[in-house]
Amino acid sequence: MFAVKHPDIREIKRKTSGVILERSHRPGARDIELDAMGESVLQKLEGHKSLEAVRAEFAAEHRLSPLESRALLLSFLRDLRQRGLIQLIQSSPEESSAPLRPTP
Repeated sequence: MFAVKHPDIREIKRKTSGVILERSHRPGARDIELDAMGESVLQKLEGHKSLEAVRAEFAAEHRLSPLESRALLLSFLRDLRQRGLIQLIQSSPEESSAPLRPTP
């Protein structure tokens, strides 16, 4: 499984402690602020790495067990998906011929 940033998400302001993102397809939608750790994970979700590869990198960077890193990453990804920041796909975008579609 792979995760990619939603095509309508754009970075609007970089901060020393993270980043602020805007959902451009939703007028009046609130901007979303990610701390440095959240930004780091989001940058890894470019569709080139499987979620397991992202989890392994996250575990190594933060000295977490596989179980701890899986629980934290899945919780964060669930939150990002509910906020419309990412989409989950079965294969990497390079392998898939279908374009990503915006979700409401």
